[in-house]
Amino acid sequence: MSHCSRCGVICCCGRSTDTERKKPSNETLLCIAFASFIGFATVQTVVALLAKSQAMIGDSAAMAVDALAYGFNLLAEREKHVDDLEAELSAATMEGDTNITPLELESAKAEKRLRHRRRQLQLELVPPLISVSVLLIVVGYVLNDAIRTLVLDVNRSETEQSRPNIILMMTFSTLNLLVDVMNVMCFARANHLTGYNTVEKQPIGECNNEIDDNERLIERYATHFEIQGGNERKAESSHINTSSEDVMSGEQGEDERVNLNMCSAYTHVFADTLRSISVVIAAMVALTVDSVSPEVADSTAAVIVSVIIFMSILPLLRGIAHTWGELQSISREELNARDNDAKLELGGIMS
Repeated sequence: MSHCSRCGVICCCGRSTDTERKKPSNETLLCIAFASFIGFATVQTVVALLAKSQAMIGDSAAMAVDALAYGFNLLAEREKHVDDLEAELSAATMEGDTNITPLELESAKAEKRLRHRRRQLQLELVPPLISVSVLLIVVGYVLNDAIRTLVLDVNRSETEQSRPNIILMMTFSTLNLLVDVMNVMCFARANHLTGYNTVEKQPIGECNNEIDDNERLIERYATHFEIQGGNERKAESSHINTSSEDVMSGEQGEDERVNLNMCSAYTHVFADTLRSISVVIAAMVALTVDSVSPEVADSTAAVIVSVIIFMSILPLLRGIAHTWGELQSISREELNARDNDAKLELGGIMS
């Protein structure tokens, strides 16, 4: 008889912890992506200069940016892990303090949850913002150069055009595609083949996130203190239990949580995969179609690469805007919490 690795029930679905494939952590995914991208980008940059390929140069620059982004993503994930441990330790310390009332305990917990959430959001916001900014610069440079080349080729003969090495383009783009597939498979093992959520999958107005829980918690205590007066201690316990149940029922599984930081990393992997495919197709067209010169094929691939990069960052821009809005919401909640604390202190003095 074996225990199910998912729900812990004996023989409920025929799976055991011994047979379940262990999922790689976010840090492992980022380490693999960083090492593979920085290594391949270095080699491909040299080859791109030798091949005189705009598409490969643009792709190499984008891969270097990708590797830089993975480095920032990795640091952010490690900081988030440290913050989670510190938050758990702080909560355990407060639970063991016998000199603190239930009301003070839950108020302190609510305040720490807000601070912890703000820190998490800041770590979610900064790396994607940096990577998006740099990618836009790369896109602008490559796109401008490619369009200028295509415009010039309209008015000049094929003999005056540069001749990128199509064989090198195809060879290294194919190798790059294999690197991308390897990274995509790593994300697939972590149950994120289709990416990560950039916003919460819940209707607006439902109070089942941490900020709403904190607000309800504080408002309940403030209202109850004013109504019940000296009997607040007894009712506080019931409110604490109710609030804790609300928070637990609103928690999402790790795979469903918003992780803008990891979404940024996967966006880079997915975009690079599409870029590699575009360059391979352009090289094949240049080899098989006589009417398409190597320079035209290369510049066209560079334009397609730039468009793919731009389209790939649109979900990130949406997630960045959402995260920024949530940070502003937390600031407002902290102001409300301080106002409620002041009311509680005033009510205690009056009673």
